[in-house]
Amino acid sequence: MDINIAQAKPRLSELVERAESGETVRISRRGKPVVELRVIAPSDAPQPFDWNALTVLVSEQKMWTPPPGYEDMSFVEYLRRTDQL
Repeated sequence: MDINIAQAKPRLSELVERAESGETVRISRRGKPVVELRVIAPSDAPQPFDWNALTVLVSEQKMWTPPPGYEDMSFVEYLRRTDQL
């Protein structure tokens, strides 16, 4: 769908809904397209943090290997004991 800015202003909500339904909406200024409204692909949306993956990495010690003398403590405890946290 092509529409000029003056026509688009009062219909913005409608145009967004049309874009969400998959239609591409082009907004023109003086007859030349300047903006395109389209739905953002789901893969572009932020993904929730995967706490399970973090737990697995930490339990397998793939994220942090303690320096000598600190093997028996967690990363957070190490930071606390060395005044870094």
